[in-house]
Amino acid sequence: MIMKHKLLIIFIFSIFTLFVNTSNAQSFLTQDKVWSDYYYSDYYNIYDETGKFLGFTTAKVTTWHKVGADSIIEMRLYKQILSSKDSLMEKWYLEALMREEGDKVFRYYPIGKNENLLYDFGMQPRDTIYDHDGYVSTVLKSVRDTIMDRSRKIYTFSKNGDNLVEEIWIEGIGALRGGIFRPLNDFMTGGNYAIGYTGLICFFENGELIYHNADFDKCYYNDIKPLSGMNISEIKAQAHALSQNAPNPFSNQTEIKYFVESGAKEAYICIYDMQGKILQKISIVSGQNSVIIQDSTLVKGMYLYSLIIDGQEVDTKRMIIN
Repeated sequence: MIMKHKLLIIFIFSIFTLFVNTSNAQSFLTQDKVWSDYYYSDYYNIYDETGKFLGFTTAKVTTWHKVGADSIIEMRLYKQILSSKDSLMEKWYLEALMREEGDKVFRYYPIGKNENLLYDFGMQPRDTIYDHDGYVSTVLKSVRDTIMDRSRKIYTFSKNGDNLVEEIWIEGIGALRGGIFRPLNDFMTGGNYAIGYTGLICFFENGELIYHNADFDKCYYNDIKPLSGMNISEIKAQAHALSQNAPNPFSNQTEIKYFVESGAKEAYICIYDMQGKILQKISIVSGQNSVIIQDSTLVKGMYLYSLIIDGQEVDTKRMIIN
């Protein structure tokens, strides 16, 4: 009898654990998440400091997204979606308002004072959904896979419109090709067409890298080709310089180059987790040099590293282990 009770308790606990893991995967708008979207275009608009349009160029740029504070609109609770285009995520602006209700995620549009259904993670094969532009898409298949030790649904959709490509959703993460705000949208999505491409590169949860699109070698791009004849200010060398680690992301080791002027008493490269806890403190010498970081003591995810000179933080950058 005691053995039967033990087996029953183990069975109930196993079912409860599976339920918790599956349910957690459905939660979309939580503040522990960060997305990075990639945007490529041959027709990227360039403006001068006064806002005058200068022309088109080729660009590869990234926007980070995270969940911000709550907003109450028409008696409904929405989450502010904040975005940043700089690599260090220091400057954020309000991008959108979204809310979730069960398996569904909605976006609110202030101008029309209406909302559109972005995601429905309860859909089944052959179910249909309309995107923001009115195109209907059909679920071709829905399978379960384990990502970050959680069972998540992975959807494959057909897409209507001029560019017939498939879209993919991952439960709790979002759309891979359309970006998290405009899933199933046919404009500039799904491939490297003449106009451009947009889609999800990386997804982080609690600072840990959960998803990295295999088509991209890093989680952040800011490559904008100058227009012909455009005046570019000379970049002057600065004292005490910290370079971006390369390669980034990395899966074995990476190199961080730095320059420390002579006369510095103490100099360090410090590595932190995303909560600011110091993980490594590496003593360095003056001059132009570098340090090699191994991933053997760090788990997959996003980290900060700083150049510290005589107790003062000179610069901080981010690195990613995949």
